[in-house]
Amino acid sequence: MARTRVLVADTDMLGADALAVSLRLAGYDTLTAFDVHSAVDDVRAWRPDVVVLDPRLPGGDAVAEVRRADPAVSIVAALARSDARLRVAALVAGADAALDKPFTLDEAAAVIDALQRGNRRRHHPVAG
Repeated sequence: MARTRVLVADTDMLGADALAVSLRLAGYDTLTAFDVHSAVDDVRAWRPDVVVLDPRLPGGDAVAEVRRADPAVSIVAALARSDARLRVAALVAGADAALDKPFTLDEAAAVIDALQRGNRRRHHPVAG
């Protein structure tokens, strides 16, 4: 079975790299980006399964731009703080889930895996 491909896009380069390395050690394929333009380019070229991103990346509306680049990719908004308005705005813009920073590797992996389970169910429905 192919490994889940996760693009981590955040302005916090150390945090993005740390999450990417941790996910890689946990069995995911990872790539990092640090602005909207790079994230969109990576989504188009690398075709990740999931994008974990800071919705306030420089260069535009990160969630909407990534969603336009690949309508099928799962998007997890990594929010700088717990704020209902930010969470709602990210979800309305097209995010599939949201995590409040700081989050643990276990939290990120659980959300990524849940989104992937949902994608498999949509593409391979159970006959009833």
